[in-house]
Amino acid sequence: MSDSKVILITGASRGIGAAAAKLLSSEGFRVYGTYRKPVEPPAPDVTMLELDVTDDNSVAACVKQVIDAAGRLDVLINNAGYAHRGPLENVTVADFRAQFETNLYGVHRLIQATLPHMWSQGGGRIVNVSSAIGRVAIPFSATYCSSKFALEGYSEGLQKELNPHGIDVVIVEPGLTITEFQDNSTRAKETDPRYQPAIDAMLASWPERRKLGDTAEVVAEVILRAVRDEKPDLRYVAPNAAKMLGGR
Repeated sequence: MSDSKVILITGASRGIGAAAAKLLSSEGFRVYGTYRKPVEPPAPDVTMLELDVTDDNSVAACVKQVIDAAGRLDVLINNAGYAHRGPLENVTVADFRAQFETNLYGVHRLIQATLPHMWSQGGGRIVNVSSAIGRVAIPFSATYCSSKFALEGYSEGLQKELNPHGIDVVIVEPGLTITEFQDNSTRAKETDPRYQPAIDAMLASWPERRKLGDTAEVVAEVILRAVRDEKPDLRYVAPNAAKMLGGR
């Protein structure tokens, strides 16, 4: 894929999104990133746009800004998301719904807003950032895992629908990544005491486990491959995710 392509990447204010926006820009792509709160661009050539993926009007306005400025949109990278933590028994329906509103329905909004432009220009690529725990669930993160399991199924089905028409659909699966993502997770307001010993043990092991994660820059390289490959695979797995998944 030509390095002059226009890319929109959501959630580009920090972490994996910021690293990917910086790398893609350095490789010659015209990159638009999005933020919820105003922030400096991750690189001078990255144009930052305000976006709330849970709001139809915000999504439509963001995509329109890219089209008005660049005249096309070749690659959509759905990276924005967050994790809600806690025992499923203690996760409220409202919190569960909010998790899916961002991590799945937000992706759907962006895709629906983008596809008409990809159809009219004769092709494009959609890259959905999932997770290793979108295929192997872990305790006390099952709300987040569920949203990523759903995204995996969504993406597989979408690929089968769009690939015959010249629009690629790709899944990128990070594993444990050294960013602020974990620290910015939301948590169930109450936790049944029966779960607390297991949660405390997980939290105690986190500092050491975190050291084994990939950097955001390593995952950005995986995203770059997913964008550039002429005939992309369905899945691109980051190194730490490959360790977690084994031969799955």
